[in-house]
Amino acid sequence: DYQELRESIESNRLATFFQPIWSLAESHIVGVESLARWTSRKVGPVSPDDFVTFAEQNDLIASLTRWSIHSTLRYVSALRGLPGCRVALNLSLRTLSHGGVAEQLLDALNIWGVPPAAIVAEITETALAGDVDSVVRVLGKLREHGVRIAIDDFGVGYASITYLSKFPVSELKIDKSLVAHIATDGRMAKLVESIVQFAHNLGLETTAEGIEDA
Repeated sequence: DYQELRESIESNRLATFFQPIWSLAESHIVGVESLARWTSRKVGPVSPDDFVTFAEQNDLIASLTRWSIHSTLRYVSALRGLPGCRVALNLSLRTLSHGGVAEQLLDALNIWGVPPAAIVAEITETALAGDVDSVVRVLGKLREHGVRIAIDDFGVGYASITYLSKFPVSELKIDKSLVAHIATDGRMAKLVESIVQFAHNLGLETTAEGIEDA
């Protein structure tokens, strides 16, 4: 429902959750990913895939992104920057294409007193298939100010070696659909191992999404 989602964003009725990012090498939390959650008064909890997609299709994504940035940074500021932890924020292709999101994020960092180096801007692989020049400009500006850039859901979309050479990327996040089978599928395990090695050869950090057991 467009009206309810718009009013929920405007009246701050969404919630921000932090999902931990765990270092296998160091055995402790090294960061968190900020995730928006919405409980509709009409239908109850709504999947992020559903309401984010709906927001993108109905010109609410700019408002949702602005809400998410400020809500996240408010918590980070209250926690005094989450010492030693990076905070990942998801940026939509639509907001990157329309411009202004780099300035919006940098202004918000200044308002909340959070250093740019504490933030990782995440974009999905699909962003790499859009207006490449405008996306490169936006991400370049963020990178110049110290914000790290991660490609989310890597391995199931459009990214290629050529794209990776154009974008100021610092991290790859391997999609959970690949990671989920590494313990039972030898070929998938080899594929993920190759992606990790490939990323490391480019000087990129890697995160495996969706690890849920030892």
